[in-house]
Amino acid sequence: MSPLRSRCTTVRFKISVVNGGALAREIVKWKRDIAEIWSKVNFGRVDVETLGDFHQFRIQVYLGELPPDAVLVELYADSQNGDPAFRQPMHRATPS
Repeated sequence: MSPLRSRCTTVRFKISVVNGGALAREIVKWKRDIAEIWSKVNFGRVDVETLGDFHQFRIQVYLGELPPDAVLVELYADSQNGDPAFRQPMHRATPS
């Protein structure tokens, strides 16, 4: 068994034994709940405004039944010219 797999198994075991496995049950329930409602998450309109070298992105994300605090939306761009990939967390705006 690889060291990484062994370490993951150990962590899983430690989580499942604390408090009679309450945290493990909570994680399993959360995972099941997300799987049931994930298909309702989708993207709508994407607007990009460019001002000089600055780009502002507005993206509609429809979460269905998923609570907004359960989601992190990121703007992602593949790496170019040996630079690392770009990841920028998006901020939730109030609908106008």
